[in-house]
Amino acid sequence: MRKISYYSRNAQASGDFNTNLYTQHGAGLDNGTNRIVNGSILPTGGLPNMWEQNPPIPLEVNFQGRDVWDVSTTVYENQLQMAFRDEASFAQFVGGIMTELENDMESQKEAFNRMTVLNFMAGLYDLNQGKQRVDLKAGFNTKFGTQYTSAQLLSTYLPEFLKYFVATYKTVSDAMEVRSKQYHWSPAKTVNGVSYELLRHTPKSRQRAILYGPMFHDAEAQVMSGIFNPEYLNVGQFEKVTYWQNINNPAAIDITPAIPNTLDPTAQKAGSRVQLNNVVGVLYDEDAMMIDYQLDSAYTTPLEARKMYRNIYWHISKNSINDFTENGVIFYLGNDA
Repeated sequence: MRKISYYSRNAQASGDFNTNLYTQHGAGLDNGTNRIVNGSILPTGGLPNMWEQNPPIPLEVNFQGRDVWDVSTTVYENQLQMAFRDEASFAQFVGGIMTELENDMESQKEAFNRMTVLNFMAGLYDLNQGKQRVDLKAGFNTKFGTQYTSAQLLSTYLPEFLKYFVATYKTVSDAMEVRSKQYHWSPAKTVNGVSYELLRHTPKSRQRAILYGPMFHDAEAQVMSGIFNPEYLNVGQFEKVTYWQNINNPAAIDITPAIPNTLDPTAQKAGSRVQLNNVVGVLYDEDAMMIDYQLDSAYTTPLEARKMYRNIYWHISKNSINDFTENGVIFYLGNDA
């Protein structure tokens, strides 16, 4: 998949007016080779003529690759027929087999999707471009002059912490609507000595959020019912998750992410290991994370004449995409010392 973005270009000096920088209109001046300074015509230094070239500066990113696997099941001809008394019970048994296979495949797809989210969150933390990671514990303690631990903020001081989180979240959500480079990676680009920046903005309609559900269940039950709903958070969509990576340690992540090499934007590399005990959520542009579904098909073999069985094979191919040039922010509580 090819994606083309464009670097921002600055305004240029006016050629239509005399300014404090350039005098373009005056006796004896020609096009682009001289100008007037303090009443004297200088031989060089005027603005170029109208044929000065100012091409767009594009950024092309290619996402490629595939993860593939198969799923299969064996259907026995005679054995199944002899095991059931009628067609209805036979059909019910086969239907159960197929339902469980569909459940397996859905679980595999969900795990692949979860891996995509985990890599993006850990990548945001590791790259740390601008304001891509927000330590809520450090921010709370700095604002209120306290030294609370994560455990204290999530229990004794939960009401105060939740109010702080909502205010912080809404501030970041509003800031992501402003065109800037605060919340994404802008690959370095210099042309003829001029540096260019890749600017992004994410309207509310394109903002997506995934939040740690158990913390918000506590909020709804104990603190302020209804405060954590889509209308209050004011984003287009958000989803709660029961756990991030390990259901036995639901709030934590432990990931070594695949990230772009900022010194060589054409390459990808393994980042640093990211271990966080309490991840609250991630807010991102809908284009920052994608799954490229390439193949999902099923085929049945002929009957094996001697042993009387058939195999059904599902072939699955897809690719996980993290685009770190799109806006994204991870919210977490820094690990306690």
